[in-house]
Amino acid sequence: MLGAIQKKIFVWHTGFWGERTYGWHYDLVFVAMNLVIVTTGGGRFVLL
Repeated sequence: MLGAIQKKIFVWHTGFWGERTYGWHYDLVFVAMNLVIVTTGGGRFVLL
């Protein structure tokens, strides 16, 4: 996801919310969700 954000910002010059297409705010939400899951251990949804 960090690669997708990097490409949208620096290659495609897309804004945070986007102008005509989707911005990179949705990708940032996925990064934040994954960081929460990794740092909190996932709770009762852990498979192992």
